[in-house]
Amino acid sequence: MSMDTHIDTDDTERQRNFTDGYILDAAQLDSDVLAKLAPDGQTVLVPQPSDNPNDPLNWSAFKKHTVLAVVCACTFLPDYGSVTGAITLIPQAAEYRITPDEVNHSQSGNQFMVGAGGVVAVMLSAYFGRLPVLFWFMVIATATAAGQAGSHGFIGFFVPRVLNGFFAGAAQGVSLLWVNDDQDSMRY
Repeated sequence: MSMDTHIDTDDTERQRNFTDGYILDAAQLDSDVLAKLAPDGQTVLVPQPSDNPNDPLNWSAFKKHTVLAVVCACTFLPDYGSVTGAITLIPQAAEYRITPDEVNHSQSGNQFMVGAGGVVAVMLSAYFGRLPVLFWFMVIATATAAGQAGSHGFIGFFVPRVLNGFFAGAAQGVSLLWVNDDQDSMRY
């Protein structure tokens, strides 16, 4: 049994102008459809920005890049802070009169808590919003870093270091959500 295959050239051309169900060329829109266009006047914006100036899609390029730079810096710091402790293991072991393996517990505890803190921060940000969670976790992370620097004795160093990992970990979890959010789910 033979099957005739007929390709409608109009349908094929129409499919080339669509991407994942979105019309990207304004010329393809019906005249009664109101869509916001890019500055070139031909490209349909997907997703469509709202009229709210607080909508991230309406932010200036400077503001978008500034927020992205802050988010990137916050994301970089937890891992950097965890691994920089490795070069101080032997001097700390001598200072605290314990083995380097025991000093390393502060580093492994910090790194574990980076992951745990990120998970907790993601859950809290679903309720309180991205910005408050990231802000307060970063304030507490800064305080625990100061606590590490001013500590006397291993326990005085160990506890703030592990807590620092927990609060600094929010930067990685919440920042990824922030970058990935669309304008409807972004909370301030």
